[in-house]
This record gives sequence, structure tokens and C-alpha cells, in this order.
Amino acid sequence: MGKLDEAEQARLEARRRTRKRITIISLSSILLVAIVAAAVVGTRAGNSKKGGAENSLSTSVKAVCDVTLYKDSCYNSLAPAAKPDQLQPEELFKLAIQVARNELSKASQYFSKDGGVLYNGVRDNMTITALENCQELLSLALDHLDSSLQAGQGVSVIGIVDDLRTWLSTSGTCYQTCIDGLSETELNATANDYLKSSSELTSNSLAIITWISKVASSLNIHRRLLNCEDHEMPKWLHPEGRELLQRSDLKKVDAIVAQDGSGNYTRITDALKDVS
Repeated sequence: MGKLDEAEQARLEARRRTRKRITIISLSSILLVAIVAAAVVGTRAGNSKKGGAENSLSTSVKAVCDVTLYKDSCYNSLAPAAKPDQLQPEELFKLAIQVARNELSKASQYFSKDGGVLYNGVRDNMTITALENCQELLSLALDHLDSSLQAGQGVSVIGIVDDLRTWLSTSGTCYQTCIDGLSETELNATANDYLKSSSELTSNSLAIITWISKVASSLNIHRRLLNCEDHEMPKWLHPEGRELLQRSDLKKVDAIVAQDGSGNYTRITDALKDVS
């Protein structure tokens, strides 16, 4: 009987935690939607005087894109791709990562050693090496965007903000490091053009999650989510990551490279100079 009681208690406790998680995640989504609604009230009111309000999806996209640095690229990429069930900021954020990932995937083909157009006519070793470095850097950037997408599946992004910001910042750094490596070659401007769209869209994704984080912090949602999780490891975390997080000798990060200025440095080369 004792074992049965313990098993039943474990099941009840698991159900309680699940209900609590769903409640808080739902609450966070509702509050974030309310923030967007407040942000677009002025837009709707202005449009109503002209004969009608904008579509709810369109105004939600505009509200989210208004917090980004590249507003036009944000709206032009999200508006056509967004679906009616993607009104929430979290869903639009995930969509922003997806479109950035799609753009980078296309741009990466230009840097491929197997048929990439940037290799056409290139003979000097310095440029070839720079292009090879770019291919590796862009592959790494894709990995980080993929990690961001996978981590956000089935969970609230509010609970993994730090990871998302790290991955997105690193992706942006990869773009800039690639361009920096080609700065003394004739391909610098061309490479910059190829990466312009994906770089801007990644920057927009970082701006959106930073904004969501600030809203969540102001409503104390992040702390409530952490308390609700009872310090459990996220399901998406790999075994290596779990082992690392449980180590007692973790070092505090004191250098963050982000092209949009949200970190300590905007270029990875500047950060490396200060490493002793």
C-alpha cells in the first residue's frame, strides 16, 4: 500500500505541476497579447476615421515590428508569412526566426565551395580562406537559429530568454565576422549584400525577444515561470547541457557580442582583444 500511495502522490504532484505551468503560460500569453493590443489601439483608432480598422493580424505584426531596428524588413517578411492564429508576440517571434533562417539558408549557398557564385574567378588564397571561414560561420549561425526554433517548440519562450538571446546574438556575430574577414577583398560589398536580409531579420528576432523579455519582467512573469518549473531541466536540453548546468564551477559570462549594441561589444574581434 505504501508504494501505491507514493505512486499516486507522484501522479497527483505531476498533474498539479502541469496545471500550474499551463495556467502561468496561458496568463503570460494573454498579458502579452494585451500589450500588443494596447500598442495598436492608436493605429486602429486612426484608421477607423478613414473608413475602417486594419486587420488584427496586420496590426499585431506592425506592433511587434515597431520594436525592431529594421522595421520595413520585419513587416515585409512577417506580414505575408503570418497566419491568423499567430497573433501572439511569441508566435510572431518564432516566425521571425523562421524567416531569418530561411533567408540565411538561401544566402549560404552563395558562399558554398560547391558551386557558390562568390568563388567564381577567385584565385588568391586570402579570399579563398575568407570564403571558407564564411561558410563555417554561416553554418554555425544556422545551427544557432535552428536551436532557437527547436527550443521554442511546445514551451513559452519567456522561460528560455537568455538562451534565445545568446543564440541570436551569436548568429549576428557570425554574420559580422564573415563580413569582417572579407573587408580587404573585392567581395566585401557583394557578400554584405547577400547577407543583408538574413542579418537584419536575425537582428529583428533579437529585438523582439528582448522586448518580450522586458514586458515579462515588468509583469514578473519570468520569475513565476521559474517557480512553477520547480527548478526542472527543460526537456529540449541535451545531456551534455544538463551536466554542464549542474557543475559548481560555472563561470559568469562577462563579454557579450551583439551587432545591435545590446551586448558589451559589437564586433567579436574587439571582444577578443580584451581577453587576457
